[in-house]
Amino acid sequence: MHLLLISLVGNDPGPVALAAKHLRKTTPRGTDLSILLVQDGSQNVPLRKARLSALQHWLQQEGFSVQVRESLEAALNESADFPGRVVLNLTAGDKASFFRFYQSAKKHGWEALVIDAHGPEAVVTTLALKPLPLSKDEYLHLQDYKSLYFVPAQARLIGVANEVPPGLRGYVWHQLRTAQGMDVLLAIQGNRPLLYFSGSGKNFKDRLNVIAQTARELAGQLALPITDFPEHQVRKAHANNQEYLRRIYTQQAKESRVHLVYPRKPGNLQEGLQVPEGHTAVEKVLRPFPLPRKGPVLLALMGEQPVPLLASFLAHQPKEVYLVTTEALEAQLERLSHAQRELEKLGARVHTRTVEGPFAADTIRQLFTPVVRAAEANGLPVVVNLNGGTKLMALALLEALPPQAKVEYLHGKELKPLPEGPPLSVPWGNVTPQQVLGLFGYRLETPSTLGKPYPDPKVLSLAEALLGQPENRGLAKNFLQAWVESFGANPRSFRRRIQKSPLETALGLALEYAVYSHLDAFLRRHKGGAAPGGNLVPISWKEQGPREVDGVAWIKGRLVIVECKPSLQKALGLEREDASLGVLREMFGGVFGGGILVVRKGSWAPHEKPPARLRSALADRTLRIFSLEGRTHFPEGTVWHFPHDLDAALKGWL
Repeated sequence: MHLLLISLVGNDPGPVALAAKHLRKTTPRGTDLSILLVQDGSQNVPLRKARLSALQHWLQQEGFSVQVRESLEAALNESADFPGRVVLNLTAGDKASFFRFYQSAKKHGWEALVIDAHGPEAVVTTLALKPLPLSKDEYLHLQDYKSLYFVPAQARLIGVANEVPPGLRGYVWHQLRTAQGMDVLLAIQGNRPLLYFSGSGKNFKDRLNVIAQTARELAGQLALPITDFPEHQVRKAHANNQEYLRRIYTQQAKESRVHLVYPRKPGNLQEGLQVPEGHTAVEKVLRPFPLPRKGPVLLALMGEQPVPLLASFLAHQPKEVYLVTTEALEAQLERLSHAQRELEKLGARVHTRTVEGPFAADTIRQLFTPVVRAAEANGLPVVVNLNGGTKLMALALLEALPPQAKVEYLHGKELKPLPEGPPLSVPWGNVTPQQVLGLFGYRLETPSTLGKPYPDPKVLSLAEALLGQPENRGLAKNFLQAWVESFGANPRSFRRRIQKSPLETALGLALEYAVYSHLDAFLRRHKGGAAPGGNLVPISWKEQGPREVDGVAWIKGRLVIVECKPSLQKALGLEREDASLGVLREMFGGVFGGGILVVRKGSWAPHEKPPARLRSALADRTLRIFSLEGRTHFPEGTVWHFPHDLDAALKGWL
């Protein structure tokens, strides 16, 4: 007997490994096992090649013969006459490829499976939509993580950690040493790796960003980074500010996807990660959706990123929108409530439901099926956006649709009909950066001490003059005075803000203002726009927000965080991970987001080493780096000249 598994593979080998383990365990002994790996089109991160090599070796150890293909179509075509059982792994890769796999399974009568490991327990389902829990033998265990993740990352397992803080008790912890010499504690909870980074550090926000990135590099997308709650920093503050500080630190950790623990409180981590009582494989009975009265009708699953939903909304102007997400995601990010608020402002009637998780696949199908049938019966056009949600949820949605349903997927700045067809243009300029932030549940507030900045040629001229002569205190004074006069800043509050270091403050404001002015003018010619810097404040907060950014831009479906720094050395040092390079860029857009870093000084002295993160930053397709000093080419990419190179640098985003 022969079995062929066909699977996409990207930067994370986990989805392929889980499918292979499941099939090896559930297939009769003596079966000849083969796998075709098809590389997807996701961004080529530094560990991709090493992980692919490790995955191939691991699969061979598991008894699979392995071949790699560059083309999905070639892999599917050559498998059409395979003399045995063909199974498609729908778990890995992007949703466009998932849809192609789904259609191939239907066409050829092949088997298909989806594994969802995001919940308290991993489950597997087929096209029949009957999710079953994976057995513990089918999970990835310590040695699997070592082979697939630690070795490619050049991290070493030192051994079992004999002593751990009381807060971590309840798990078996191992000591892991990274290639940079950082010691991390590792435990496996079911199928999920837990990585504990001790201490809370001086710069808590920056540390969170580094922890989140390191955890993904060490153990992939399922990794849960954990660190200590900085209670000692809270206790240093005045009693009136302590509760506010706790909210700030909790919000920063939430944004970074880092779990906080009190290390001295026995069992605190286990208590925080325990499965809620009542969790069961039995599906909840949900209220049916109200049936649509007007069209077009838009159906979608809400994931972490609302930009794809916004794309379909802008392109089709639906009158009715139906959204489903999981209870866990809504509890963490409230994406449904934010989408409902913002889309209703734009004129739609929005209906939402939350489901328990992986076991709710059939519930999702039952929610959408009556809506689709009613729309068809009344001649209302239906559009489905497939970007959001897990693959298992997407499978349930597809099973509710008729064969001729209009399905689309946001790729870059264009909506692509699935499986094929000419891309749809999206009128991205119909919304502002502030409206897009609202979909994420944030508003951008400029500190009241700075007044209300707007594009002003006089202030821009003074800012550029100061940036050209950064030691000229007279120019700094003139610029600051023009700022107060033009933007309505309170003179007394403004003076207090700048009194410690007026020249440095003036230079920082001048750079941020010049970047905002030029970027906004440039983007308005391309149906985009920019907003000046400020605090990113959760919509439900009345206090000042926990994150400060130097600007935000909206570039044809890409929400871009702007960061301004005195030098490239400071921005890309090992100890810092600034907003445009770290967690905010990931949170506000992910693959639909971006970062623009502008520095006054892009060079460094002959005796200095290049910035620690320069190579990886230049290779990042979602980041653009500019310097006021001019353009510099490196093997990995270019530091562009601001503002002269805006057109060349942002060409791929426009």
